[in-house]
Amino acid sequence: MKQLLFDNKELWNKIEKIEQHLVKHDDEIKLVFEYLKKLLIQEAKPRKAIGFPYPNKK
Repeated sequence: MKQLLFDNKELWNKIEKIEQHLVKHDDEIKLVFEYLKKLLIQEAKPRKAIGFPYPNKK
């Protein structure tokens, strides 16, 4: 009976460790997706013209 309780406690501890590990990765994955969204949703900023300006060009 003691061995059964000990085995269940050990199993429970392993499950808790796995859960904590997965929660940590979930937070990291959420952070990666937040950065990806920021990169994909950038405001269109006007660009400077490349080259030399022409006086007659409109």
